[in-house]
Amino acid sequence: MTLIRMEARWRWLLRPQPPAIIPAEDASGPMCRTKYGAPIPGQSYPLLPHPEEESADDAAPASPFSYAELEVKLKQITPDWKAIKPSAKMFDMIETLVRGLRSMSQQHDLFTQLLQTADYMRTFSSRRQEIENQLRLRMEEAEASLSTMREENEALRWSWLRRKVEKNQLRAAFMRRRVRQPG
Repeated sequence: MTLIRMEARWRWLLRPQPPAIIPAEDASGPMCRTKYGAPIPGQSYPLLPHPEEESADDAAPASPFSYAELEVKLKQITPDWKAIKPSAKMFDMIETLVRGLRSMSQQHDLFTQLLQTADYMRTFSSRRQEIENQLRLRMEEAEASLSTMREENEALRWSWLRRKVEKNQLRAAFMRRRVRQPG
């Protein structure tokens, strides 16, 4: 799978999803704490501060990001969140959500960089393997050529030795004829 196809696949998987509309009567659990848009009597809302808690939570320090905390904060958002007046707790929760989304974005960027690095490494490795194969073929060709040249050299050497022997024999024969013929 190429890097472009992998990136397209991840973009498709990570594309923004439209918000899901869940009717209040069908919803269950901590996501929905209202019935037909009205608050359930006796039910406390984490986004609505209690008067005695408000001053204590305003000075709470920001904690590091965790997915569990982000999940809890997201589940605390109610369908009628526009009816709630802003508070320090709400801003703290929004800060946590933003921090979580930023962290997710950074992790996505790191993952994309890791995928690119892996793709570059795979490309480098395959190119290096290709170069090694080409060099191996060139070396085999050079060895075959060297072997052929050695055989030709040996044949030329034997030919030279034969000619030298013939030359010496002709010289010896010429000297014998010269010695026999005075004059």
